[in-house]
Amino acid sequence: MLSICSSSLCHSQSLDTLQIEIRHLRKEYKKTEIVVGLDFQTANFKNAKEPRKYVEIGIGRSFHIDGFESGAAFGAYVSEEIHFGDKNIYGTKFGVYTHYLFDIGFATVYYTDFKKVNLKLRPELGVGLGAIRIVGGYNIPVFGNKSFEELARSRGELTIQGFIPVKKTAVNEKSRTIFNRLF
Repeated sequence: MLSICSSSLCHSQSLDTLQIEIRHLRKEYKKTEIVVGLDFQTANFKNAKEPRKYVEIGIGRSFHIDGFESGAAFGAYVSEEIHFGDKNIYGTKFGVYTHYLFDIGFATVYYTDFKKVNLKLRPELGVGLGAIRIVGGYNIPVFGNKSFEELARSRGELTIQGFIPVKKTAVNEKSRTIFNRLF
C-alpha cells in the first residue's frame, strides 16, 4: 500500500514539473499591425478579360502564441481595398480570422465608386501561419448588387495578406478571454 501511494505522489510531482516547463516555453503576445495585401476578384463581369486586382492597406490587432503552437493567431482588422483602373473602386473591409496552418476568416466589404454602393459578406478559407494569410473567399451580395455593374456578378476572391508588426506586447496570463487578450 505504501509503495502504491509513494509511486502516485512521484507521478504527480513529475507532471507538475512538466506543466511548469511547458508553461515557460509558451509565450503569448498581442500585436498592432499594418495590413498589406493583394486581392483578385473573378472576371465574371461585363467585358472583363482578367481578374480585377485590388491593393489593400489597413490596421489590425492580433493575438499570437509562440512555443509548441508557434504561428497560431487570432486577429481583427480594418482595411481599404482599392482598384485603380478605368473606374476606381474602393472597398472598406472589416475582417476577423484565426489560423494555425488552416485559416478560417470572415469579412464584410462595403464597395463604392462614390456614385453607387455594394455590400458583400465574404467567408474565407485558406492557409495561414504567423503574419501571412492566403485565402479564397466567396462574395455574398447583401444590397446594391444589381445597381453596381462591376461587382454584380463577381463571386470569388483570392486574398494574400501580410501583417507588419508595429507594436508587440506580452499578454498577462490572468486575462483569459480572447477579447481581453486581443484588445
